[in-house]
Parts: sequence; C-alpha cells; structure tokens
Amino acid sequence: MQTSNRILDDLAKVANGAMSTVVGIKGEVEAMVRQQMERFLADMDLITRDEFEVVKAMAANARAEQEKLEKKVAALEKALAAKPATRQAKPRSALKATAPKATATKTATAKTATARTTASKSAATKTTAAKKPARAATRKPTPKK
Repeated sequence: MQTSNRILDDLAKVANGAMSTVVGIKGEVEAMVRQQMERFLADMDLITRDEFEVVKAMAANARAEQEKLEKKVAALEKALAAKPATRQAKPRSALKATAPKATATKTATAKTATARTTASKSAATKTTAAKKPARAATRKPTPKK
C-alpha cells in the first residue's frame, strides 16, 4: 500500500507545482493585458473623470454668465428705445461725399513723403560710393615673403 501512497504523493506534488505555475502565468497575463489596455487608452488621448467634471462646471458657469448678459443687453436696448433721440444724425450721403476727399489728401501726402525718402537714400548711396575708392587707394600693399 505504501507504493500507491508514494505515487499519489508524487502526483499531488506535480499537481501542486502545476497549479502554482498556472497562478504565476495568470498573474503575468493579467499584467500584460493591463499594460496593453493602459497603452491603448493613452494612445486614444482620453481625459480623466476629474478633468471632465472641471470642464463641465466651466461650461455651466459660462452659460449662466451668457444668460445674465443677454438679460442685461435686453434691458439696455429697452431703455435705449424708450429714451427719445436728442440729436439728429447726419445723412449717410453727406458722410460719403466727404470721405473721398480725405483719402485723396492722405495719399498725395504719402506719395510726396515716399519721393523725399527715396531721393535722400540715393544721395546717401552716391556719397558712400565716392568714398570707397579713396579708401582703397590709401591702402599699402602687403610685402611678399
């Protein structure tokens, strides 16, 4: 009977070793799957729940502020409509007639200013060009060794 106990003991040891190996493999597989899922989620560029809640609160505040400003604008428009007009506005045709004269004067002034700067630049270039040859003539040749 003792031989069968030895065989059963050996089988129990083998089974126990296999189970510990399976548990180890299971842990490694779970770690690998978790790592792959984290990498996949990081590549998708998802936000966390906290970030979502913060942005949601900001949007709610912005919406409330917008509604408050809409009410204020409506009240101001109502007050403006109730207020009588005290001065008369110029007709648009009068404004259009004066506008081209002002631009014509501005463009003429700009053209004369451009012509003056161009003339002064060309005079300065001529002066520096005349000085360069004089400098070259005063240089001494270097002696050859």
